[in-house]
Amino acid sequence: MGNWLRRRRWLILGWAFLAGVVGVQGLYAGFLNRSYYASLGPFYDSVSYLNRLAEIMWIAREQGVAAALRGATAPANVMLPYLEAALLGVLLAPSRILAIWLQEVWILALACSLLWYLHRLRGVPLLAATAFTLPFFNFATVYWHSGGVSDFRMDLSLYIFLAMSAVWYLSTYETRAAYPWVLTAVAALSAVLARATAGAYLVMMFGPLLAARLASTSGEERGQLVKRLLWAGVPCMAACAAYYLTRWDYLHWYYFVWGQDPTAHLPFLKAARHFWFGLHHLGNALKLAAGVTLLLTLGAAVRADGWPAAGRRLDLRLVWLGAAPGALLAAMGAGPNRLVSMPMVFGVLLFCLMPLRGRHPLRRHPFTAGLCAILLAGASLVNAALGVERHRYFSGRGGEMAAFRQAIDLLRSDARRHGLEEARVVSTTIHDFATPFLENTLIYEHGGRPEHGTVVLPDGFRVNFSRQWSFAPVVPLDWERIPGGSDEEKFHYLVALASRELDYIFLPDLPTIDYLEQRKAGNFQNLKVRRLRRMLLASGRWEPVGEPIVVTPGEETLTLYRKRSGGAE
Repeated sequence: MGNWLRRRRWLILGWAFLAGVVGVQGLYAGFLNRSYYASLGPFYDSVSYLNRLAEIMWIAREQGVAAALRGATAPANVMLPYLEAALLGVLLAPSRILAIWLQEVWILALACSLLWYLHRLRGVPLLAATAFTLPFFNFATVYWHSGGVSDFRMDLSLYIFLAMSAVWYLSTYETRAAYPWVLTAVAALSAVLARATAGAYLVMMFGPLLAARLASTSGEERGQLVKRLLWAGVPCMAACAAYYLTRWDYLHWYYFVWGQDPTAHLPFLKAARHFWFGLHHLGNALKLAAGVTLLLTLGAAVRADGWPAAGRRLDLRLVWLGAAPGALLAAMGAGPNRLVSMPMVFGVLLFCLMPLRGRHPLRRHPFTAGLCAILLAGASLVNAALGVERHRYFSGRGGEMAAFRQAIDLLRSDARRHGLEEARVVSTTIHDFATPFLENTLIYEHGGRPEHGTVVLPDGFRVNFSRQWSFAPVVPLDWERIPGGSDEEKFHYLVALASRELDYIFLPDLPTIDYLEQRKAGNFQNLKVRRLRRMLLASGRWEPVGEPIVVTPGEETLTLYRKRSGGAE
């Protein structure tokens, strides 16, 4: 062990440096997170993951780790962060900052894997290899307010684990050792547990590479390859298959029936925008630095070996790894969710930095390699610096945190005044204010404990959201599931349900409805709220509480309504 450490002391220093960079990134992401939530409220899609994270951690604290693990493994499209939450819940309280560190630990694993691959297996000098590693976790999207490391959506985790799978799979070409195969399988399984869609990406990214590899080998080499695939790949595939089969009903419903983006079925050319989205994740500074590095690397190779020889060394595996996620999304006709193309970043970046098979041409040109390293590190810093502006840019454009505080204060004070220890409440719109956003604010700003559709505040006051989805159908399918053979019957059902099972309801004003119908019709409820509002108010059972709540100036204003005493059916 001592000899191993001595031989790799410089590599260990590189890992230590990367650990420091990742630590600083985590602290910076925490600053960005606090800056954002100081003035702005929660937003899709991170609220669902954050709310669930808090619920699992509270189960661990109150019922034990075993109960929390059972909750973490319930059918859903995500498991890994909830498993982590189940183990951490007995030690830590839920927080949005904790969610950042749940991502940073895997970013560090990716960074260390990349440094090993670039330096030990591809011969890139340590300083250059360390600089080459930085862009892979400092591209522009990492510092977006939605989907970046300061947020908590699973798209970044999907990228991290798919990139780690790619690193270790590429390592199998460079060494006959067994460990890269094991680590590839572990990373692939982790990708599936982090985001259920990972299975499709894995097949698209690695299936053709494996097929081409098997076709191009023979004899003992092919036998060795098959043997590695069997003892490393089969257990991984069996575990993934068990994961999918045990939650197939939910995953099929979520991705093939209900989801807006997976079921968009856009024409190929329209869905092909995902290729542009994939490049957009890099940011302009990193595109420039990566492009310069690519040109200088190819130039050095051509000068040394001539173009035909250099051209034969082009690493088309990386071209495929960069293109495959975009090709998958385009072939599926996936909707315009920019974040799902993030896995393209790995292949695109690595091809720009390491476009040729074998040893890196710049190893003989330390000045040029140093210049590329400086450019890449500088682009990473530019992307990080722009994170502040990207978070500030949305100030005044999203739901104001002051609006959520006003809503909660109105709700609590009025409920107390009327002797209610529990308030049953929903919101009827889906824009910058929605019931899950209010739930998230109660958990993370007010210390609430999520409990079976209810948030229990420290003073014992309970806010019940169990009926939220009846009044906020996201897609037409949700509306169809509301009882009633016609829209008229469905509206009457909702009016009766509100009178029977709700105490409070948030309704938009008419200018807000106009805006939502014209600009936010993608959320189906926004097309139904005008009629629902009219029928609820016409029933005479609801009265306004306090002043209107300006959620987003010029876009969304809501009023809290209380059910009149004796208003139940």
